[in-house]
Amino acid sequence: MEIRDSEFDPVEFYHKELKETIKNNAGEYFDKLLKKSGVDLNVNKSLYKKYVNANNESEEASKRLRRYKLLRVFLWVLVVIGIIACAIGVYSLISNGYTLPMLITAIVGGLIAIALLIVIFIPVKNKIKILVEESKHKDEIRQKCERECYEQISPLYQMFSDEDFLNIVKQSTSIFSLDPVLKPEKLAMFKALYNCGELFDNDESVTEVSSGDIATNPFIRFKTYKTSMFNKVYTGSITIHWTETRRDSDGDLVTVHRSQVLTASVTRPAPMYYTGAYVVYGNEAAPNLSFSRQPCKLNKDFDEKDVEKYVKKVSKDMIKLSQDSIEKGGSFQIMGNEKFEALFGCTDRNNEVEFRLLFTPLAQTNMVDLILQKEPYPDDFVFVKRNKLNVICSEHAKHKDFSESQIGKILSGEEMRTNFIDLISQHFASLFFELAPILCIPLYQLTEAGKFDPKQCSNVSSYEAESVCNLMDHSRFAHPETCTSQILKARYKSSIGKTDIYDIESHSYREDHYVENVSVMGGDGRLHIVPVPYSEFVPLVNTTPIAVKQFDNDAFELKKFARNFDSQHVGTTWRRRVMSFFYDKNYSEAEDSKIEKEENDFISNLNF
Repeated sequence: MEIRDSEFDPVEFYHKELKETIKNNAGEYFDKLLKKSGVDLNVNKSLYKKYVNANNESEEASKRLRRYKLLRVFLWVLVVIGIIACAIGVYSLISNGYTLPMLITAIVGGLIAIALLIVIFIPVKNKIKILVEESKHKDEIRQKCERECYEQISPLYQMFSDEDFLNIVKQSTSIFSLDPVLKPEKLAMFKALYNCGELFDNDESVTEVSSGDIATNPFIRFKTYKTSMFNKVYTGSITIHWTETRRDSDGDLVTVHRSQVLTASVTRPAPMYYTGAYVVYGNEAAPNLSFSRQPCKLNKDFDEKDVEKYVKKVSKDMIKLSQDSIEKGGSFQIMGNEKFEALFGCTDRNNEVEFRLLFTPLAQTNMVDLILQKEPYPDDFVFVKRNKLNVICSEHAKHKDFSESQIGKILSGEEMRTNFIDLISQHFASLFFELAPILCIPLYQLTEAGKFDPKQCSNVSSYEAESVCNLMDHSRFAHPETCTSQILKARYKSSIGKTDIYDIESHSYREDHYVENVSVMGGDGRLHIVPVPYSEFVPLVNTTPIAVKQFDNDAFELKKFARNFDSQHVGTTWRRRVMSFFYDKNYSEAEDSKIEKEENDFISNLNF
């Protein structure tokens, strides 16, 4: 693949060219979908304006109704005050005899209460009744306008697919490419060329996955749901009482009652769940080099002076570390670019020759620019290299979905266009700066991937199967005794024609409740037993088979087929070109061929 010189400076390339290119191409792509959908934007503007007016009138009617209801509440408060004043006046007259102030209080309070009750039950009640009808009528008009607007624009909604983003990226840049799905052959490539084993254990499940190539070298993006145990502190308490005898200031013996809350705690392991995000990239350049780096600890509002101060401080420590390494016969030797060394902060590298081969002066400059940029993302990436494998963990990626075209319910075509462009732009920025640490290294882009002979054992990769099963009804996978979230793992079992059968292992915990009695010394000088309730989490595993099938037709068209297919196969879930459903043991190659025929017939009968 031909790479332009500007693409060797990824930060500048993004800000000066790619950012605007993505926006323009996303706009053009939306316009093509709009044209294909047959939605008339002029009609949509008219209907949307009508809806906005109806919505405003409905909201205004609701506000008027709320104001009169608040007025009614306020009047009731005044009625209560009037009744209380009248009661006080009457009570005083009866108890204390005639006094003019109390007589006025009783009469005025009573008259106010009676007058306000008349106002509440006649004009206010009637007005509220009228406003209720008006509000209901206005809301019905609003709903009608909303339905008309949605029905008019709904053909455009149907045009979006999960491959919109892939198509726009393909049109916008050649610096990297994206795959429609992660194929088993790409996983085999990672194993054969880069010695990549199983990336995730039973404590981590792939919820989203996508893949692609930088030049000819592959990468896979993962979003995961993971669990780990932490020490949870459980507490319990009791209150104790005792008496003490002491002398008061007069020298007399007195009894004093005392109390104290005694608290005890126990620590037990408990599961916690959180999201992970990774890019795994394979490249045969510097094959013996391993290192790791963490985000530098610069203040988020740093300026040039802060950078200089940080570099000066960290450089002193790194120079000392380098000297100690040389004296002890180690390999770590600091390079001349102190700014790069301090900001990149990679002191555990094991091969200085290959490190310098990888991080040329241009790569160092690129990396410094990436680390010091503030928009769209500051330095938030962990970079780990283990021989031929590179792993990037970016904090911002944990908060981004791989579903690029989920624009929500928007009735205005113009707003939908703006929203679509923003979503595509944001997702591209997230992806680009997940890959940016790799793109900063020119040698990676210039190194061709090796050749290998893939041996496919399944139709769908295990990570695609795992990600799509995470969209399914989790209650169907759960162990009957589970009390926690589940970590779902896909285990390839067999194939029936073009459909794969996977066993989905659900890993979770049962929560058993116990009480531990802890001895605590009280203020009375005695030991007391404090019961502390705690939980013990027992691992559970439950296995459920599912069927997973991949299609090669256009994802937009297959989305329609999936909805049709689901009416016959309950539990169908769809992501991009991969469909899963709960496995029926009667499923056979004949059934598989029938689904293939249904899909082909459905697609061939679609009219566009």
